[in-house]
Amino acid sequence: MTAKLFWKNNWLLPAMTKTNQRARAKICQIAALVLQQPVLISSILVAGLVLGVRQVEVLQPLELMEFDRMTQLKPEDPPDPRILVVEVTEADIQAQKQWPLSDRTVARLLSKLQSYQPKVIGLDIHRDLPRPPGHAELVKQLQAPNAIAIYQLGDTDSTGVPPPPGVPKEQTGFNDFVLDPDGVIRRNFMYTSTQTEKLYSFSLRVSLSYLKDAKIALKANRNALRLGKTAFIALDVNSGGYQNIDAQGYQILVNYRRRKVAPQVTLTQVLNGEIDRNLVKDKVVLIATGKIAGFEALMRWQSPEGKFISPAEFIPVAEETGSIVPLGKWILQESCRQLHIWQKQFPIHPPLMMSVNLSGQQFSQPDLVEQIEKILKETGVDGHSVKLEITESMAMNDVESTIAIILRLKALNLRFSIDDFGTGYSSLSYLHRFPVDTLKVDRSFVSRMDNTSEDAAIVQTIVMLSHNLSMDVVAEGVETAPQMERLRALQCEYGQGYFFSKPMNSEAATAFLAAQPQW
Repeated sequence: MTAKLFWKNNWLLPAMTKTNQRARAKICQIAALVLQQPVLISSILVAGLVLGVRQVEVLQPLELMEFDRMTQLKPEDPPDPRILVVEVTEADIQAQKQWPLSDRTVARLLSKLQSYQPKVIGLDIHRDLPRPPGHAELVKQLQAPNAIAIYQLGDTDSTGVPPPPGVPKEQTGFNDFVLDPDGVIRRNFMYTSTQTEKLYSFSLRVSLSYLKDAKIALKANRNALRLGKTAFIALDVNSGGYQNIDAQGYQILVNYRRRKVAPQVTLTQVLNGEIDRNLVKDKVVLIATGKIAGFEALMRWQSPEGKFISPAEFIPVAEETGSIVPLGKWILQESCRQLHIWQKQFPIHPPLMMSVNLSGQQFSQPDLVEQIEKILKETGVDGHSVKLEITESMAMNDVESTIAIILRLKALNLRFSIDDFGTGYSSLSYLHRFPVDTLKVDRSFVSRMDNTSEDAAIVQTIVMLSHNLSMDVVAEGVETAPQMERLRALQCEYGQGYFFSKPMNSEAATAFLAAQPQW
């Protein structure tokens, strides 16, 4: 039903009452005032326009970007001494010679941690299926009153993952972070309720267990969650920079800035008793692993005779003949098409990423932005899940032009990384101006980290530089567990290389994802 506004023109009739006369005089005064105040009219029109634009969500990406910028400007919080993170690393998996870890191994881990008297242990690993031997032992450990297990809520695209069998319901919590339309996590989904049950997030369950001795109760009303005297105001559909979000349940903005959340130890260190018990006593202990974040699209050519032709041979020819441009376009199309399939098959948060290299010729195309925008629309992929890679030499060839092109492409929510960083020439005075998200450490430095202190220092410097510029880091050419552990110690966020997997076709990669490898 459409509402309409009608003006009553009784004041135009010859026979006017005194009330109508006074009304007419008042209207004329207001009209005269408005006509004499063009600035007022402009302000009203601009305000109306802004409100209208907000309703169609045009300004939302800009406002969320401003939220991100303000968060980055916040002083970085130090690691929280109340928390200890136990990482299950690839070295741990190799030592145990089994993945997924057996129930007995996880039970031994929990038992060892309990001997150090933690306040609460949060198992941030899905254990919905028995992994013999030792299932009964694991169930017993998870029934300890300070043990919290995780499960995944189902939605229209997936059925979710149930909690481990035998764990009391009040000791389980759902995965609790919400993905924004641009692929960024800014919200924590803490709690919701239905007519029949109350659903707690994993983080809320852990917090309540930690605060149990203080007798701090949880209370929920329409506007907020209250833990004692602390109120967590729930977001609504128009909170902050949002114009229209799914605000079900109780959600809060994640507005802290911390690269290293807490002290970290490994599974093997705990099992061998190689940690200070004071790291555990009366603390929150979280057990977690590393997972696949995404893929990089690589070009491989097999001739009709079955001979493998190296990219080092055919890529230069493609560049010389100009065929690198249609080839690059096809690679991007296929990469996005496959990424869309994987994101539907394996709905994780944040979604799987795909990195695609751009050649110099492709990057200088006048219609590059329009081409990529069309590909994203045709494949249904959000630009935030695609990272375009350019080399240092490409970036420095024409700095101003490079910055302008990247800014146009970032309007499509695309991410950017500088590939093979450290091997080319880049002026630090220009680097901070490039609106890129990631620096990729060249494999030559990573492969020599264990052999020379100089290369290890270079990697450390690149990681520190990236973080100071609010970028993340990908280490290329990771081939051994010690390399990965050293990169973890340097707080390098991502790694790629033969240690995780050799290049594989889409069918093999799909099977790889289905196996849910973790490091």
